[in-house]
Amino acid sequence: MDAKPHYFKIGIFVLVATALIVTAVVIFGAGLLAQDELLLESYFAEAITGLSPGSPIEFRGVRMGKVKEIGFVGDLYELPTEDGGLSPYGLYVRVVVAMPRSKLPEFSSGLVQDVLGQMIERGARVRITSNILTGQAFLEMNYFDPNRFPVEEVPWTPKYPRIPAAPGELTTIKDSID
Repeated sequence: MDAKPHYFKIGIFVLVATALIVTAVVIFGAGLLAQDELLLESYFAEAITGLSPGSPIEFRGVRMGKVKEIGFVGDLYELPTEDGGLSPYGLYVRVVVAMPRSKLPEFSSGLVQDVLGQMIERGARVRITSNILTGQAFLEMNYFDPNRFPVEEVPWTPKYPRIPAAPGELTTIKDSID
């Protein structure tokens, strides 16, 4: 039995293991295995209290994905300003959602803009809804009256396909009471 260490074999093992770890970090870090996600964004002119990254998005009651990012529109886009130096879009909240393409078979063909455009014409909108028991908010995507909730044009080009927002349930109830 040979008790001397084999430095060449140990060195090869260390190099191969390091290369495998670096390759795994690059693949997972670049998101190459998560390419089947469809990213959509919406803009809200109201408070999104209770909504956080990881909150679900449901389409007609079926969980379709989750909130990926939340931030202000001005953090990403150049906004036009008015006379006072402020933009009317400055306080809009940008929410990016991620949905697996397998959950939306009509989007698997790659014609996302066409299908999404047809859905928006029929009244597809996203709104914030809260779970009354837990207070946690989630996004509800459904069809609403497109005349009551028209698509608001924005002066920038969205990074991801855009689905318009409708006022949340609480905002709608408050407006009805007012």
